[in-house]
Amino acid sequence: MTADRIAAPAAAQCTKARNAMYRPWLPIVALLLAACAPLAPDVKRIEGSPVFPAAATLPEVLQTAPTRSYVRLGVVDAQGVPGMAEAQVVARIRLEAQQMGADAVILQDVSTRAAAESKFNPATGGFTVTQGEPIPSYKGYAIKYR
Repeated sequence: MTADRIAAPAAAQCTKARNAMYRPWLPIVALLLAACAPLAPDVKRIEGSPVFPAAATLPEVLQTAPTRSYVRLGVVDAQGVPGMAEAQVVARIRLEAQQMGADAVILQDVSTRAAAESKFNPATGGFTVTQGEPIPSYKGYAIKYR
């Protein structure tokens, strides 16, 4: 028998043992990664509002209500995680509004700041207080022009 024929089954057994060792940790790792992900936007369609097919383009972003007449289709609440870019949160709102068939989204900034942290600094022997990072959060009103 050659050395290759003897080594191949041993290598396969080693790989199976290694895979079996990691398998119990996979659900735990998946849960930890999911906990770090930002929350999915909360989408509420306004009762009695007209239903439109998804828009072909992303809706425009407005800071105030437009002067022309419109109808509200729904409200999209989206919150990011500390340090996340505001543009990412707004993009998620626009995607949800697009699915409602909206022409525009009226944004309302409801961002908060994470709590300040106090950490021990071994170099100075004292505590250092750090300001909490901003948590981007927006409420978007999906609208359709008349």
